[in-house]
Amino acid sequence: AFGLVNPPTAQGYAVNGSVSFSQSKPGEPVLVEGVITGLKVNALHGFHIHEKGDISTKGCLSTGGHFNPQRKVHGGPNDRERHIGDLG
Repeated sequence: AFGLVNPPTAQGYAVNGSVSFSQSKPGEPVLVEGVITGLKVNALHGFHIHEKGDISTKGCLSTGGHFNPQRKVHGGPNDRERHIGDLG
């Protein structure tokens, strides 16, 4: 799968990029690779996979929640129990 990063607004930043997801076979880990530009340097940024690719509204109102097929609790970047779509 392939995703483009080009939100209509991102707190005044011109954020752009592309992300690809590949998996050699079912049950194997998914490799996530990408290039994203326009983020503030030396700052923390969260990366999430949402249920929908709709970025027509400001913020994440039209994207749905984080991808969470196992219906786990939200959790944090270092928690074992968290949404599978929350990459940190």
